[in-house]
Amino acid sequence: QGLPCWSYFDLEYDVDTTSGLNSQVDGNELTRRIIDAASDVLRESFEMSWPAGFSGRGPGREGGDAPQLRIEVLVLDSHRTNKFSRHLLLRTHASQGSREEGGEPRFRAAPLSGSEHAGRVARAVTVRLG
Repeated sequence: QGLPCWSYFDLEYDVDTTSGLNSQVDGNELTRRIIDAASDVLRESFEMSWPAGFSGRGPGREGGDAPQLRIEVLVLDSHRTNKFSRHLLLRTHASQGSREEGGEPRFRAAPLSGSEHAGRVARAVTVRLG
């Protein structure tokens, strides 16, 4: 606890073609929905932590360019015929400093503050998905 970490989702469910258990679940669609919802939650969380003086998205805010967030998604599959298993790791990177004229911003790793923060992100994703 209290150690920086990445947002992580473990998607697993049994599939039984004989009984039809979960045979209608589209694992790819489930994955897409979770990645989209988690990305939105992470961006909203990041925007709330902007320093005073920033309002909204994009460049041209007070004090210079607004910080940007990039989210790298790592998808690990380990399916079996009777089990869907996919692990999602969302690695956040925040822009650091202001842009050089005409240059790209530099990004640095920006992990979550710890397991409690990761839990809040996961709960917000669950609420968003219904």
